[in-house]
Amino acid sequence: MAFLNGPRLLDWANSPPHLQFNKYVLTGYRPISSVQECIKSLFYLHNELGNIYTHGIPLLCFLVLLPLNIPWSQISVTWLGVVHFLACLSPQLGSVVYHLFMNHEGGEPVYKTLLTLDMCGICMINTLGALPIVYSTLLCYPFTRTVALLMYILLSSYAIYCAITARSRVRRLRSFAWQALFRFSFFLLRWVGVGGGSPTSLRHFLTMDALAVLGGVINITRIPERFRPGLFDYWCNSHQIMHVLVVVSILSTFFTFSTPIPVIMSRKVVRTSKFRHVFGQAVKADQCYDDIRISQMTWDSNFCSVNPKFVAMIVDASGGGAFIVLPLSKTGRIDMSLPTVCGHTGPVLDIEFCPHNDNIIASGSEDCSVMIWEIPDGGLITPLKDPVVKLDGHSKRVGILSWHPTAHNVLMSAGCDNVVILWNVARGEAVVRIDSVHPDLIYSACWNRNGSQILTACKDKKLRVFDPRKGSEKDKAHEGSRPIRAVFVSDGKILTTGFSRMSERQVALWDPKNFGEALTLQELDTSSGVLLPFFDPDTGVVYLCGKGDSSIRYFEVTDEAPYVHYLSMYSSKESQKGMGYMPKRGLEVNKCEIARFYKLHERKCEPIVMTVPRKSDLFQEDLYPDTIGPEPSVEADDWFAGKDGEPILISLKDGFVATTKNKEFKVIKSLMATTSASSSNRQSDSVDVQALQNEMKELREMVEQLTKRVSELESK
Repeated sequence: MAFLNGPRLLDWANSPPHLQFNKYVLTGYRPISSVQECIKSLFYLHNELGNIYTHGIPLLCFLVLLPLNIPWSQISVTWLGVVHFLACLSPQLGSVVYHLFMNHEGGEPVYKTLLTLDMCGICMINTLGALPIVYSTLLCYPFTRTVALLMYILLSSYAIYCAITARSRVRRLRSFAWQALFRFSFFLLRWVGVGGGSPTSLRHFLTMDALAVLGGVINITRIPERFRPGLFDYWCNSHQIMHVLVVVSILSTFFTFSTPIPVIMSRKVVRTSKFRHVFGQAVKADQCYDDIRISQMTWDSNFCSVNPKFVAMIVDASGGGAFIVLPLSKTGRIDMSLPTVCGHTGPVLDIEFCPHNDNIIASGSEDCSVMIWEIPDGGLITPLKDPVVKLDGHSKRVGILSWHPTAHNVLMSAGCDNVVILWNVARGEAVVRIDSVHPDLIYSACWNRNGSQILTACKDKKLRVFDPRKGSEKDKAHEGSRPIRAVFVSDGKILTTGFSRMSERQVALWDPKNFGEALTLQELDTSSGVLLPFFDPDTGVVYLCGKGDSSIRYFEVTDEAPYVHYLSMYSSKESQKGMGYMPKRGLEVNKCEIARFYKLHERKCEPIVMTVPRKSDLFQEDLYPDTIGPEPSVEADDWFAGKDGEPILISLKDGFVATTKNKEFKVIKSLMATTSASSSNRQSDSVDVQALQNEMKELREMVEQLTKRVSELESK
């Protein structure tokens, strides 16, 4: 580094009295200077130059690099990232200004002001740097967390006052002792397994405070210059060593913060679980579905449905509603002229494939109707406008559809008219109409494992569990007025996602036998997107996909408190507009794939694979117990008469190969007008097939004649 020629430097005895705070630094003091002269001192050698650069260079690096390296996609509580950024910059900024202008011509009053600024920077790292730690440690205890944050802020305010008014370095250091003890108590909470936060951040947590304390002690004791006065006047004196330790401490603060913060973390989370190391990975670009205009409707449905044959996505369409259905193998760029299912006169809000026939899909629309469609095996060749069945019964738009898991041809629909209808699709009849239970908008509706009960979540903040053939129960779930989602999980328990009164996203687990208090209630973040839960009954893993988020959180639901155990999170750069979830029988078991999602972007659909890392190439029976197959266990008429059926399970060993054909989708023609159109289509298809068969027969006869003629010629 080339230094300029500076003014004549002073020794300790001739320096201003307010700068004579280290009697072991004997030379190199700057004279009293103006602002311009202080700035010029950046470029000539003096005893404060090392102090300026040991914080100035890291300040510039942190200012540029920190925003790029803070894991914003994993931080749903945005203020934590902002606070962390300010905490890392503040001590260095105050220090640089203090050391650069401490010899200002304003004399001791200016010096004291600069010293106060320096102290405020140190107080900011102590205060702001600890807020994310307090927040994550008490993440699962909202009230206690709020009280602790308030207490720490008040304690920090008192520490700042003491640090500014202290008349000695010892008293100034002592003013931070209470803050250090407060932070150390949170370290102990994590250590004994009570608090939240990642256990891998503990070493950074401890390193951060240990380095800060060590730096303070070195600065007070004036080591090493007290042993060799004058030798360390320009470089490697105690204050510069403290600066370096402070920078390393700030780096530890960053590593503490950037370590993923689990929603639940205690020593019990680090428990034996075969799903602890599940990781998500997006497929390669050539295996995505590109150039698809995903619907821009503001509706909280999945916008996507998938099965082992097809993937369906709701798309933008003019003059009505439409969705596309693609064979899974049709990846890459999708032609804009690709045929769509376009029979609705209003935008499509929800779609769902039938679990008993991979070629059947239901759609609900703003035109108040539900339509049932049959997709040919190879996908659509021409636009499909005529449904197999049209179900009219709602007076407002239909936004929720759910097929019965075990009963054949039973479909549930829920509309904005606050009505739930159970349809016998084969007959085109609304067999059960539930119109007096929900006083407000229905947010979600689903079946339990065998379809004997229905679970709904309503805008009145109540969950309702009922057998639609009998009666209902209800109870309050989340306090917030934002949408609630609810699903049945293991042992009949209910998992819900919703919002608190403070608009914090929550996940809760309930026992329907005792709705008085949730088994567990965890606050996640303050994002506004609705969390869509997907539960895998075979593994007990639930996946939470937030609309507008760029991440998928996954948890394991067990019988062991706290019941919902955080596993990990898949993060990406782009937000999701919707999500499809592949049934278990459509997964690749030889790759230890336990879940596959189809993430909707603005213009494409991206499959995301969840995998359990295993070394063995053998079938992993613990990952793949017998799962629900496509065969229904009861017919619609029998179910409505009161008969329940348990799911018929299949084995995934050696890959699932269907031993039975898709359950035939039959419609009683005399009951449905739309059936005639569909029937005529099928008849025309039959005519085409018959013509091909006749042509093949003629060709076969011609070949036989030619063969016979060749034989005769050869015999001559």
